Amino acid sequence: RSSDLGSIVTDVFKQLVRRLTEGLLTEHEVTTLVRHYGNQQDLDDLVGHVRDHLRRMNFSAFDHLKEGLAFYDRNASGFIDGDELVRVCEEKGLALGRDVLEALMKQCPANDAGQVDYAAFGEQINWKETKGENELVTAGGTMHVNYK
Repeated sequence: RSSDLGSIVTDVFKQLVRRLTEGLLTEHEVTTLVRHYGNQQDLDDLVGHVRDHLRRMNFSAFDHLKEGLAFYDRNASGFIDGDELVRVCEEKGLALGRDVLEALMKQCPANDAGQVDYAAFGEQINWKETKGENELVTAGGTMHVNYK
């Protein structure tokens, strides 16, 4: 239910999109729409979905991913360019899509040049290092929708 301030509960917005599209969109596409129209994506929800997706895909090459990311860190600063991060993820079989990777990168520390802390990136998606399965998944929340 939306309020006078332009807010809607995230789960209600997702249900509305599902109902309006009548099954034409995948869950990933629905999540992308929610992220696009919201001012701030619920990081816990996004990370939880990403970890769950990687777990279901049996992606476990986090060490290889880290090595690939470190290769592009030519000055050993701990930071690399976002395009390089996307390229390494694609090369290592991390099938998340550029929009999801960019949303995850925005949540990581960056240096003055706008490069991403790739260790922080790897830590936030590594489902093998997560203690509790639902540790970062939230029950819901409120998002602000740019619908005007």
